[in-house]
Amino acid sequence: MEAMAPPTIPPWGYPHQTPSRYPAKYEIALARIPPRCIFRSRPRYPLGVLHDNGTVHVSASTKHFARHYLEMVIAMFLGMAVLGLPAGWLLGAVGSSWSDLHAHAPALMLLLMAVTMTVPMVGWMAYRGHGARANAEMSASMFVPTFAVIGLLGVELVTDIGTLLVIEHVAMLAGMLVAMLLRASEYTGHHAHRAAPQRVTA
Repeated sequence: MEAMAPPTIPPWGYPHQTPSRYPAKYEIALARIPPRCIFRSRPRYPLGVLHDNGTVHVSASTKHFARHYLEMVIAMFLGMAVLGLPAGWLLGAVGSSWSDLHAHAPALMLLLMAVTMTVPMVGWMAYRGHGARANAEMSASMFVPTFAVIGLLGVELVTDIGTLLVIEHVAMLAGMLVAMLLRASEYTGHHAHRAAPQRVTA
């Protein structure tokens, strides 16, 4: 009985495989690798985004990251609204107001507004268990854009207050995100709301 000849292996691999997208010079090398050994590793995705069997789901670490960013945005704008009222009272006590600052001292208005947004945000971060370094970095993400727009106003490159406010707030949101991405491990895990008291043993 005449022995059967082995199946001819096409340039792209085994008969049951479809042509690959690789250049021709790599196809012969791929043809010598058993199919079960090709593409077995799972790629790594930033912040825990995982692909499994064609589906995309977000890991718990990414959810923590997104939730923290949303909490910071809420605290920032809520603080501006809530602390804006007592700040207005303080300005009235010294014979000024928000409208006066807007008209005659816009740089001071921008700086005071940054304070009203930063204080509650950092306070919430401290409540969530973040340390002084993370709080300082997040504060810098608020004040660096503020001083930048004050500089634009000082050199009269941009003089419209509404435009400066838009630039300031967009830069703040971007700065917060950059600060979080640079220290992603700080914002993808669980943080205790308060530090647990340590028991002292005699």
